[in-house]
Amino acid sequence: QIVPALALALFCACGGGLDSPEDIAEATMVGMEDFAAILEGIDSKDAADSAADDLEKVAERMAEVAQAHKKLGQLDPATEAELGKKYNSRMMKAMQSIGEAAQTAGPFIAESKKCQEAFERVGEKLQGMN
Repeated sequence: QIVPALALALFCACGGGLDSPEDIAEATMVGMEDFAAILEGIDSKDAADSAADDLEKVAERMAEVAQAHKKLGQLDPATEAELGKKYNSRMMKAMQSIGEAAQTAGPFIAESKKCQEAFERVGEKLQGMN
């Protein structure tokens, strides 16, 4: 789980940089990919307990991304189309990875209240991006 932890550290360290639609789209992808990577590392209750803090960090960052997205407002159709073309495949892959990893990790997440709450917060923040 060293690689996901490194990716998460880089993701969280980026802080700002959410000034453009491209920045927001990229940060969203990184958040989804980190979410999937964390879930993929959950193979026991202990791993779920350990993953809770990393999931909370993803939830916090996704809240920042959602706020920046809201502040930016509605995108023009050309920008939406351009971003969709650039990120759609990556987003679909991330969503599939999240779904598969959540299915496998689900029983262990259910055993850890802290992880379950963090998992739900990340999901809420991702849904808030729509």
